[in-house]
Amino acid sequence: MFLEKIELSYVAPCIVEANKVRAEANLSRDVSEIMPYLNSIIKKATYIKGKPLITFPKNSRVITLHPRRVMIIKALNSTDVMQVLDLLRDLINETYEKKNEIEPCYESRVHSTLEVFSRLPKTNCGQCGEKTCLAFATKLLRWEQELKNCRPLFTAEYEKLRKPLMEILEPLGFEIHPEMKE
Repeated sequence: MFLEKIELSYVAPCIVEANKVRAEANLSRDVSEIMPYLNSIIKKATYIKGKPLITFPKNSRVITLHPRRVMIIKALNSTDVMQVLDLLRDLINETYEKKNEIEPCYESRVHSTLEVFSRLPKTNCGQCGEKTCLAFATKLLRWEQELKNCRPLFTAEYEKLRKPLMEILEPLGFEIHPEMKE
């Protein structure tokens, strides 16, 4: 077994969503060497090689894995945190066991909010449910919004923005349906 345990160090109210919790836990060993393999198999991961760290959504939760610790935000409660930590430990161990079958991905799949924002219509129309396009871009990169909610983007007027935006979002694991590209 590569990673024997993950020890919970704290649970506190979530800053992002008041009815949820955030948590931090310590890993029994450094998992840096597994991160490129996780980056290959977790399509919605944001991997930063230089740090190293990998962030990815798990349903409504967001998990950030550092070499010796893990942070979880937007978990339902302490029980949910423990279940996520067990799943994460299993994922890391299974990935380690199968690493000879997985092509590691060392590419940093991360884009800034401003990079996404620059490819949006910038109408601040609110049709997506956000007050501004910048807020939409921020939530999109946190997997708290869906691209299809930006209705102006899918009009003929903003067709030239669609392809470049999808080119940066698709490698991050965003679901791009064929009709979205038209």
